[in-house]
Amino acid sequence: MMLGKGQIVELVSGNRVRVGSLLDTGGEAVVYKVVELGSGQHRALKVFNDHSPARIRRTQFLVAQRLGKTCAFFCAPTDWVNNGCVGHLAPLAPGDSLETYLETPGNLFFENIKLAIAISHGVAVLASAQIAHGDIHLTNFRVVRTTRGVEVYFFDFDNFSAPGAPPPLAVGQEHVMAPELRQALRNARPAVPDEFSDRYALTVVLHDIIMAKHVASGFDDDPDKFERCMLSGRWVHDPVVTNPSLAVAEGYPSRMLNADLSRLFRRGLGLEREDRPSAAECRDVLSRNYRLIYIHPPCQGPIFIDPGQTHCPFCNRRFPVLKLVFPSLRKELVCDSAAMPIGRATLLSPKVSAHHAVVRKMGPEVTVESFGRNGTYRWTGTSWEPFGSGPIQGGDRLRFADIEAHVVEVPL
Repeated sequence: MMLGKGQIVELVSGNRVRVGSLLDTGGEAVVYKVVELGSGQHRALKVFNDHSPARIRRTQFLVAQRLGKTCAFFCAPTDWVNNGCVGHLAPLAPGDSLETYLETPGNLFFENIKLAIAISHGVAVLASAQIAHGDIHLTNFRVVRTTRGVEVYFFDFDNFSAPGAPPPLAVGQEHVMAPELRQALRNARPAVPDEFSDRYALTVVLHDIIMAKHVASGFDDDPDKFERCMLSGRWVHDPVVTNPSLAVAEGYPSRMLNADLSRLFRRGLGLEREDRPSAAECRDVLSRNYRLIYIHPPCQGPIFIDPGQTHCPFCNRRFPVLKLVFPSLRKELVCDSAAMPIGRATLLSPKVSAHHAVVRKMGPEVTVESFGRNGTYRWTGTSWEPFGSGPIQGGDRLRFADIEAHVVEVPL
């Protein structure tokens, strides 16, 4: 049913809206920009093409969940219409689609990971309410850049799956569809999205955000190859098995991930549904690894720090190995271990604590953590300033209590 511009539509709540411009049309529904007569706020009114009892029950159920109150970035329905047509009213989702945002040059990798964390959190909120989104893909999220950074918004919850509601009327988007749904469609069996197929779709979206390529990149030049890849349950970009020529085809090389994130993708794309990481686990893993993002200065390639990394996966340059040179002791210590203790027994000074500091080599970074009574200091060029913990680099001068050390890069 098409609505005319200026037409007044009464909602189930008794509130009324005035129809404005047409926002979108599709095989399932038509979306209008409307104005609430009471508040004057602009909203989105989605009117479905079918008026079936299942559609009516699903719309009523979705509105009753009040999802917008459970998560600040859910643009979920708040009211509905069942008066000659069936539809619902929701906040307008601001910004551009996530797909458009990712294709726009100039995005910061740190901001992209924040988006990935926020999307994982939103899916986790739905899962905690026993609701599967059912249609997770790049164009169902919108991104807005603000003075505080970037914000993401969910919209289009209409393919949800939940106990107490009729099953969804669609299966979801082909490019994120879980293997079990694909196989069900191939065998003409019922295919109903659920939390576990949401987990798979979320993994695909996270791969697009983090790796700047689809999970089937390199296998998408032919429909049959693409289908086999998506049915395989394998992460074809796994750094353990990836063909080097495939790794650089597009997007980021998978070796920029650490073991933690590699396990996330390996499990998330697997055939064992229950082993796929939950959205909450994805959120927590990404949050934990956010502080391990390292931008390699020579090439600006983003890397998640891992102890085993020795070369940059983007420019293939060897990460520097550092050593501490103690002029007064005529001693050198190469910083090439996961944890190298620095103490009185090593530096032979009563002012140095027995357990004064630890030097850690973690992939491209060498860090110092100090906990000695008389402190650790770094030379700023004009004075010695306290240095509690953090990365060091060639050319730095440190002082462990009263013992000075020069940080020198070991020649190749």
